[in-house]
Amino acid sequence: LIENPEFITWKSQDQTLLGWLLSSISEGTLGLVINLDSSNAVWKTLEKKFGVQSEAKVLQIKYEINTLKKESMNVEDYCMKMKALADKLACAGSPLNDRELLMHILNGLGSGFLDIASFITACRMDFDDAYALLLTHESRIEQQEQDAKTVFNANFAQGMFNANFAQTRGNYRRGGYTRGFQGNYF
Repeated sequence: LIENPEFITWKSQDQTLLGWLLSSISEGTLGLVINLDSSNAVWKTLEKKFGVQSEAKVLQIKYEINTLKKESMNVEDYCMKMKALADKLACAGSPLNDRELLMHILNGLGSGFLDIASFITACRMDFDDAYALLLTHESRIEQQEQDAKTVFNANFAQGMFNANFAQTRGNYRRGGYTRGFQGNYF
């Protein structure tokens, strides 16, 4: 039998790669692969061990993305939380494209954003433009709520003034403020 000279070169390179792999693995994981004799065997063992965890992680992150709702968060915090989940998903090997991420965001916004979500979808906006529009829309909603509170408070105060004025006027007419004094004011 004659040894293939390319095998000797390959074996040398494989042992170098094996050394690099073993030196970069944490002590806790090293026990899984310390007795393996090729870089391929080490790689396959690690892939098998952590691939299952990665798949479970992907499913968990997808669940979080599908169930996350804006609720009491502001648009900026909600979008950043969704973006962080999308980044985790990409790190786990299952990235979302910007359009998919945007659709998940729009689905979790709630009823106050239905019209703007329809507009964004119809216009096929990219993530950055849609994000800017959502921030503007939220700002307008907050301004309308503030205006409504101001009007309510003004109407409430006017109503209280009118009620107090009518009560005071009624007391004067009935002579309620004349006790102890001589004469009527009206």
